[in-house]
Amino acid sequence: MTEEKNLCAFVHTLQMKSAEGINNEMVDEKPYFTKEKLRVTTTRGFLYTINPNKYLGNIYSYADLKIIMDVIQKELDISEWEFDRIDITVDSEKEFEEVFKINKYLSSLASLHLKTKNHTDTRGGTKLEKRSLKVWKRKMDIEIYDKNLESNSKHPYTRCEFRFKLLDKKRVENLFKELYGMLDSLTWHIKELNEIKTKALYNVWLRKNHKGLVKNVNEFYRKYSNEIFNVEKSRSLYAKIKGTTGKYEEWIKNFRRNSTIEFISKRKLNEYIRQIKKAIKKYEKGEEIDL
Repeated sequence: MTEEKNLCAFVHTLQMKSAEGINNEMVDEKPYFTKEKLRVTTTRGFLYTINPNKYLGNIYSYADLKIIMDVIQKELDISEWEFDRIDITVDSEKEFEEVFKINKYLSSLASLHLKTKNHTDTRGGTKLEKRSLKVWKRKMDIEIYDKNLESNSKHPYTRCEFRFKLLDKKRVENLFKELYGMLDSLTWHIKELNEIKTKALYNVWLRKNHKGLVKNVNEFYRKYSNEIFNVEKSRSLYAKIKGTTGKYEEWIKNFRRNSTIEFISKRKLNEYIRQIKKAIKKYEKGEEIDL
């Protein structure tokens, strides 16, 4: 994977909550309302789902977003409303497949940080293309998906969305701080993830090998290479399968003569996270940020 520098962050979709409703005709005529439009709940009142970039065009700073939302509020003649959900989007010019493994690594670490087992790798399309990596919890979703596939090739990039849900005023005020804190904490979970994944893959190996579905270690590594994120995990998995790490270096050298496997170092992962943060900070501050 080459270094990721072409990232662009913005708020794509958000949801406002209010005790005040408006008529459906007004909703239908406004281009910034999404397909979800207007919903009514018993606990949060009226929920307005909006793409603010469809009001005047793309919004390139958080300050401008808040100005546009004030204008929309006045246009809809709503006296009070609050943020209920904000989706912070980071777009990449790289194809989904090119950054799939590092994004799967990232989302796997995020699932541990958020303490949720809701973590899926969804494949869609007629050729079973990888489409989406998603981690979700009651108040937070992270989804990384193939925007090119989803949009029928109208958008040639990979999209990551950090979806903050069931917001209150205090959380909105600390939204970016919460996001940066989460991103900074992801690498703390590498050791735990290695242990969990090694155990899980070893169990897969036992089942597949017992049924004759994989002939040898090489075939297994080729099949599950996207699950073997780093050198440490590769070495520990090999040790579990073979009962020793004594011949690992010789084996991986021979394996790479005929097969390709990418290992993502902590340094590379940190650089990727730094570039994501840089793009988000540029949107938050409305200027180029040098971290």
